[in-house]
Amino acid sequence: LDRNRRRPGSCAVGVLSAPMDNPPNACWLKSRAVRAVRKEGVRACWPPGSKFVPSDPDRAENDVAAKHDERLAKYAAAAGSSESKPDAATLRTRAGAIRGAIKHA
Repeated sequence: LDRNRRRPGSCAVGVLSAPMDNPPNACWLKSRAVRAVRKEGVRACWPPGSKFVPSDPDRAENDVAAKHDERLAKYAAAAGSSESKPDAATLRTRAGAIRGAIKHA
C-alpha cells in the first residue's frame, strides 16, 4: 500500500510463491497483471481499490462450460417434438463429432 501511495499504480499485485517453487515462499510485487493463472500453492493479493483484478481462471472456465451447456439445452428444446428432442449429452457428442470432422476435412 505504501508503494502505491508513493507511486500510484506501481503495485498491481503482490505474489507469494509456493513452498515447492525455486526460490520457495518468495514474495514479489508486480506492476501489472494481465490475466490470472492458477498455480498450486501460489497466492496473489491485489491492493484495495485496484482498477483491474483478473477473473478467477477456474470460475471463468466453469462459466464458459455452463453457458455452453445452456446453449446446448436450448438447441435440444428447439429440435422438434418432445419425443424426438436430443438431450444435452447427445448434442455435446454431436458437436464434438462435427468439430472432429472439420479438423480432418
